[in-house]
Amino acid sequence: MIFLIIGSVFGYVVLVNGSSVKGFEIVRWEQENEKLLSQNKELKEQVENLKSLTQMEERIKNLNLTSVAEIEYLTKAEIVAVVK
Repeated sequence: MIFLIIGSVFGYVVLVNGSSVKGFEIVRWEQENEKLLSQNKELKEQVENLKSLTQMEERIKNLNLTSVAEIEYLTKAEIVAVVK
């Protein structure tokens, strides 16, 4: 009879301990999820900022490029030489 009581108490302790450990893991994973969601939001805002027209215009000006006055297109040559 005493072994049955001791076994039941031991089983209960193991069960409660396992449940509490899983509860702590769930809280940790929820905190990690919130952190990653926050980082994701910040990165999306950075992407939108970098894609904005004013940012692109500023970056183009910093490259010191000249504007194109006239575009000349190349035409396909009719004769093509092949060497073996």
